Amino acid sequence: IGVVPTPQPAKLVMTPNMIATAVDAWSHQQGIAQKPPAQTGAHGMMSANLPNNVRITALRVLGANSGAGTLRIILYRQALVAQATLDQIARVDGTGNPFDLNNPADPQFAVVDDNSFKYFVVALLDNALAADTVTLSAFQISYQPLS
Repeated sequence: IGVVPTPQPAKLVMTPNMIATAVDAWSHQQGIAQKPPAQTGAHGMMSANLPNNVRITALRVLGANSGAGTLRIILYRQALVAQATLDQIARVDGTGNPFDLNNPADPQFAVVDDNSFKYFVVALLDNALAADTVTLSAFQISYQPLS
């Protein structure tokens, strides 16, 4: 009678809009987050609003890191309880000028449960030189609906 369509992979694409999580914050221009001149680090986070009942498959990050600073972009989930620990779903280390990097999700934490968890991306830059150019252009979270 009726044919159920096969669930199709989808992507959530986000423009980096980093809220400061330390004194050294990211600054922003249209469409990007960037390390401010003269700073040697930048720390921030932003919410990731994922649909319930999907399986996260990968985190892709586009940007540039002109120096040797340590840039980590991490997708986390955190239980909706006081003082909950963080579960790392996926991590990308931003190296290259420019870079377009994609890493798989940890299957242990990949199923989205919006009733029990919140989801967010952190971007942590440390040990850059003041003259380095470090930018974040886009975050892309790939997911597959559960069948």
